[in-house]
Amino acid sequence: MSQKKLVEKLLEKFEPRTPRELERWEQLFSEEIVLDMSPQAHYQFLQATQDLIVTSKTEVPTSYTWEIAQSLLSNETYGQKTHEYWLKIGNAQPRQLAQYIEYCLETEPQYLDWAEEAFTCLLEKKDADSMRLYMRSIRRWQEDRLPERICKARDFFWCMEEHVQRHKRLLSGMVSTKELSSLLDTFDLKSSVDRADMLVVAIRTIRNSQNPDREALVTGEIIGLHYAQRYGEANQLIKNYPDLETELQISKQLNQEREKSVTERTENKQDRDYQLIMETCFLKK
Repeated sequence: MSQKKLVEKLLEKFEPRTPRELERWEQLFSEEIVLDMSPQAHYQFLQATQDLIVTSKTEVPTSYTWEIAQSLLSNETYGQKTHEYWLKIGNAQPRQLAQYIEYCLETEPQYLDWAEEAFTCLLEKKDADSMRLYMRSIRRWQEDRLPERICKARDFFWCMEEHVQRHKRLLSGMVSTKELSSLLDTFDLKSSVDRADMLVVAIRTIRNSQNPDREALVTGEIIGLHYAQRYGEANQLIKNYPDLETELQISKQLNQEREKSVTERTENKQDRDYQLIMETCFLKK
């Protein structure tokens, strides 16, 4: 029996119970032999290691695990199963999710749907180190290499990161009119409604978490809603704070915009992504 066949036969009974047993596997069988196995054997190897990695939080065990997983993602039979394997690993080890998303977008063709699904899992894990790791890794990527959703999330993260480095008081909710002006400049509201949506979520999350009635924050949220063309939400907030002079001025502008028949928008579907990034990377205690 060839060594390759022997390894594949052993895999049928391979159930590692400790990280040490995984290390011994790598010592006994060379990378060349393992990578030359059939797709079925490769998937058996992933299945055999999955429970131990998840339950013990063991790092991905061998130098060739990534190569095996990459080869299987393009396999018609095992691709979806391998994607699900990485989601389970990532649920236990969020840093692996960040690496997996990056791989899905680096390869040709890109695995866009799988990357977005993994990104959703990364957001919901609320692991600040892993999220920051991923945002740093894609900071210089060209926009056409990223799904629109991830591209916007990246822009939001770096707007907040760069602003907070200069104005740490923002996260406490103690914002002055001058500091609000700087925040509006950071998000460059006139550039797009997307940037206005980002500002709205940033301020709203801070208000809900720290200081709901801070005048500068309320004003900033209304201005953001105005630029985002979310006039109904803006007017509702104005009604909640009728005594603030700034809001009354903006109310007049909102009515003028409506008279111009500017299309009114509603809450952006990506607001949840921005909120999770705020809570994870900037407000998490």
